[in-house]
Order: sequence, then structure tokens, then C-alpha cells
Amino acid sequence: NLLKNVISGILLLIERPLRVGDLIEVENVRGRVTTIGLRSSTVRDAKRVVTLIPNSSFLERHLTNWTYSSRIGRFSLRVGALYGSPTQLVMKLLGDLAANHPHVLKTPQPQVLLEEFGNQGRIFTLNYWLEIRLDVDPHEVASALRFAIEEKFEAAGVKILPAA
Repeated sequence: NLLKNVISGILLLIERPLRVGDLIEVENVRGRVTTIGLRSSTVRDAKRVVTLIPNSSFLERHLTNWTYSSRIGRFSLRVGALYGSPTQLVMKLLGDLAANHPHVLKTPQPQVLLEEFGNQGRIFTLNYWLEIRLDVDPHEVASALRFAIEEKFEAAGVKILPAA
């Protein structure tokens, strides 16, 4: 195992599938790479817990490097609105909500698309971009946006449909 991990460490340093500072996920550990050694590497998670991971795990297991090519990721929410709801109003509400969220990037700007005509209403997709950071949970951002959508739609008299 020691030799396997040392060889893996050398390969990591040569091939560079991850670098110090990258946000990665491997073996149910998600965090920022803090060191890459010959035998093992360290990853610090959002709770500041440091995990020592044998280098062979990066080559033998499924490794997700969230920041390999870019620190920006696109995320989407689907929202349904009953027929009769003003389409332009729905699109404006969705765009404004995303644009005003503190973690949603201004560039590229959020995008609202009329995706399809459902049985009971129109289905919209809200695309928005986040900087992939350890302290920004995309699920929390999506949840906050859903709460804001529910509140703004209700205030505007727009009925939400299940988007599925």
C-alpha cells in the first residue's frame, strides 16, 4: 500500500488532476485540498475538519474536482406557473430574485427560459451561476431561491405548479 500511494502521489504531481486549493469530492469527503504529499493528501471540509486521504484513492475512486477547469458552476431550478399567469411577469420575478441573491453571480447573469407547456401551466427554467466555494452550498442557495419564489409569486398572485 505504501508503494502504491507513493506512486499515486507522483502521478498526482505529474498529471495534476487536482491542485492545492481545488474543491473536490472523493469517498464522501468534500472539501478544499490543502496539501498533496507523496503518500497522502489532506482535504479540509466546510466545518474545518481535515481528512487525510491516501493518494491511491484519488486514482482508484471516483474523484469530482469542482474547480478543475472553472470555479463557476451553473445551477437550475424548474418552476411551473398556472396558465393565465402573465408570462413576462413570471420571467421578471424569477430573474430579479436570482439577480438579488447574494451568492448568485452577476456575470454571467441569471437566465430565465420558458421550457415547455405543461398540462396545467407553463414550465420555466431559472439558470444561475455560483462560484464553487466551500462556504457556499448550492442546495442552500436553491432552497433560499424557492422560498423567495414562493413569497414573490404569492404576492403577485401567481400560482405555482409542480414542475415535474
